[in-house]
Amino acid sequence: MTNFIDDVIDGKTKLDEIDDYVEKWHNSDSHCSVSEYLGMTEEEYFLWTEDNSNLKYIVLAHKNNINIKELLNNGNIVADSAALLRKKTLEGIPQRYPDGMDDERTKQMEYELNIIINMGYADYLLIVADYVNYAKGLNNNL
Repeated sequence: MTNFIDDVIDGKTKLDEIDDYVEKWHNSDSHCSVSEYLGMTEEEYFLWTEDNSNLKYIVLAHKNNINIKELLNNGNIVADSAALLRKKTLEGIPQRYPDGMDDERTKQMEYELNIIINMGYADYLLIVADYVNYAKGLNNNL
């Protein structure tokens, strides 16, 4: 049985036709999961449903026979909450420190990030940040 990922790699279909494959799965009497039907792992399927722009990376990982997390981390694409928290922290530095951070502040930032990540609070802080940013978008005074 061919699947979406293999068909894209073989040039038989295009990335934007994935919904057609999902529809075929819905209309079939297949007993496999939609991720299996598409040729993805559950992790890859989650990454795609979370952000459909990840689909090109999923196909690339299959084409090069590498794990998607390896591809996303090496390609500087964020694949987990710890990396995302670190990325967002680094992105915020220029607006808070226009002249850059000195070595002492950089070491302190790394120390605090490592504590947050090792204690498992990266997800929590990212979720809170999403709520705060959403509320700011509603013009609430936060």
